[in-house]
Amino acid sequence: MTGKSVVGIVLDAERTMFYRTRDLIDLENALGGESIEESIARRGYRRMVACLWAGLRHNNDRLKQDDVIRMLDKSDLSYVQIWDKVSEALVESGRLPKPGESDVTVPSPAHAPGTSA
Repeated sequence: MTGKSVVGIVLDAERTMFYRTRDLIDLENALGGESIEESIARRGYRRMVACLWAGLRHNNDRLKQDDVIRMLDKSDLSYVQIWDKVSEALVESGRLPKPGESDVTVPSPAHAPGTSA
């Protein structure tokens, strides 16, 4: 997770996503304390709008989730394509490990308490 970059997405117009620490804290608060990992695993439209909102805010801190809904209504991207962009932006922002990289903050099941190696 060395280089950090924005990810382009076409909604109502060409936009960019990038996740700052403040954006992720606000996202977790907006989702009732649910972590970003839980949000991605559980998905759903409410979570998708919240994740897009957090990722688009680097360009406009006053952006509202209702603004994102209006953007989505004008987008040709599918549900799966949008979630793929959210995941890509989280990785490129340095907030989640790239697929295949391990996350050192999460213990592997073999090393979890109560298990034998």
